[in-house]
Amino acid sequence: MMQQYNDAPGANVLSVNDVENDGLGSYEVNEKSVEGVNVLNVNEMIDCVSLKASRGPLKYAEISYPDDVESDGLGNEINAEDFEVIEDVELHPCDSADEEDGICDFDNKEPTTEVQHNGIIAREFKYQPDGSIKLMLGHTFITLEFFRQVLVDYCIQEGVSINKEKNESYRVTAKCKDPKCKWRVHVSHARELDRFVVKTFNPTHECERKTWCDDATAVWIARAYGSLIRSNPNIEARVLQEMILTKHGLEVPKGRIYRGKRLALKCVGGDHKTAYAEIYKYANAVRKYNEQSITFVLSSIPSGSKGPTFESFFLSFGAQIEGFIAGCRPYIGLDGCHLRGAYGGVLLTVVALDSNSMIFPLAVAIVDSENFNSWSWFLRILYESVGSKDNRKITFMTDRQKGLIPALEQTWSNANTRYCARHIYANFKQQWSGIGLKRLFWKASKIATEKHFKLTMEEIKQVKNVGEAAYAWLSKIHPRH
Repeated sequence: MMQQYNDAPGANVLSVNDVENDGLGSYEVNEKSVEGVNVLNVNEMIDCVSLKASRGPLKYAEISYPDDVESDGLGNEINAEDFEVIEDVELHPCDSADEEDGICDFDNKEPTTEVQHNGIIAREFKYQPDGSIKLMLGHTFITLEFFRQVLVDYCIQEGVSINKEKNESYRVTAKCKDPKCKWRVHVSHARELDRFVVKTFNPTHECERKTWCDDATAVWIARAYGSLIRSNPNIEARVLQEMILTKHGLEVPKGRIYRGKRLALKCVGGDHKTAYAEIYKYANAVRKYNEQSITFVLSSIPSGSKGPTFESFFLSFGAQIEGFIAGCRPYIGLDGCHLRGAYGGVLLTVVALDSNSMIFPLAVAIVDSENFNSWSWFLRILYESVGSKDNRKITFMTDRQKGLIPALEQTWSNANTRYCARHIYANFKQQWSGIGLKRLFWKASKIATEKHFKLTMEEIKQVKNVGEAAYAWLSKIHPRH
């Protein structure tokens, strides 16, 4: 439905959409002092209101709506005099960027949030588009904790240090640590606004910018760089140090960077303390839903402790045990590595070789350290899980860690043992390096007969200056290993 208007200056066409669908009949809109308006679409009474304006200042348009528009539906003509005036809408001129197509986007204009409070224009605080902070008198905050966070960011941005003269549940007063500096801010609760308002603020800093800020804590690092750390958990502390120095001009020690990384990764991997507390539930769940699996949790109750303290954990899934017995070679490799978590410890691993000479994981364990007791506990459970069900003679490959060989001889008395040549050479070259000795070492390690092994050892002994010492060190290792 289209209707022509000529009584308003600059208003040519009024388009009312979907009138027939709504059964509202026709509308007449009284427009006052609308200048520079070419097309006026009034749809809010049925769906929306949009204004298309060209160049020139816009003043006010009075737009009214009937209270019973939706319930009328009679198709009767309703005049503007029947409408109840709801509000006067202030129309703003188009921005220069919008003038090219003659459209003003009123829906995207932010509503004003300024109110008067005790002679101060109070407005809601917002970070700048680039993330910076522009603190002003009258800024309001929903909570005082939010203001404290903003204050930390402000101090880091400006490179200043402050003292909180008052830091209570309903107010905060802070001033610069430099006694000659006049910078000061006071925030307290305004009951009328139900907000915390900046009531006193002196933005003038007369002190020098500092490269060290006490507010650049691990908590701030986790908050400011949390998304980066979570998307790249292996990011080096050195890289974060350089980023903070470049962006904020602050020097932060590596220890603080590491603590910040741990805090940022808590929401991804969880807290180590909480994870260790849940390990009992995890072990029970594995046994419940995979009945052939083997899990053991070893704990103790130290004197004065409120509850059990975790010590060791063993895990081998049922499919791993069955797969080793049914399709793997009688070969097991033992190794351990240190854990870099907050509580340390050592991860012990057992791997085998399948028929395609591919690595087949068999079991894992977490212990406090590599020693005779931890290896004995681990190998005893492994024997009960695998060795007692497999009649084959197993060959173990080890790196000769402390306590491993005695523990292996005690729990698997009929097993063969072999030593990892790579670990042996790593220790050997610390005292005797050189291309010649390296070539002879690997030649001796690959020989399958005792006769040729002895001949190669004699070649090592004949090496000038160092041969006899190297020969004596290697002779302590039995040839069968």
